[in-house]
Amino acid sequence: MKPHNRENLAITVLADDGLAEFRKASLQYGLATMRRRRKQIFLGRALLLGLVPLLAAVGIVLTHVPKSAVTTSSQISNQVQEQRWEPSAQTKVISDEELFALFPNRPMALIGKPGQQQVVFLDQARNQTTELH
Repeated sequence: MKPHNRENLAITVLADDGLAEFRKASLQYGLATMRRRRKQIFLGRALLLGLVPLLAAVGIVLTHVPKSAVTTSSQISNQVQEQRWEPSAQTKVISDEELFALFPNRPMALIGKPGQQQVVFLDQARNQTTELH
């Protein structure tokens, strides 16, 4: 092919309206993609910068929670066990005979040291006891 024919062919191809439209559409698509990517990066950075103070505030709040506000189940059970019954002026203390008289015709027993006794009804299951203080 002669050099002047190549130039004519190049001018013909490059001057084609369809190619110009393709170039324009390609450029617009590339610019839109770059804008979208830049916007995503900006929003990501803004979100990250917004989360930093939020996480700092949460950290401060959590480190300043009073330890008494946090109670575990073992602490609760210890507190319950530490509560002792003490007779008041309104409480009537009865003797063993008076207690047995309250449940006539039922086999029962008092088990334990005085002050820590449990009433056991012998006609019920083995694990069902009533604790007296």
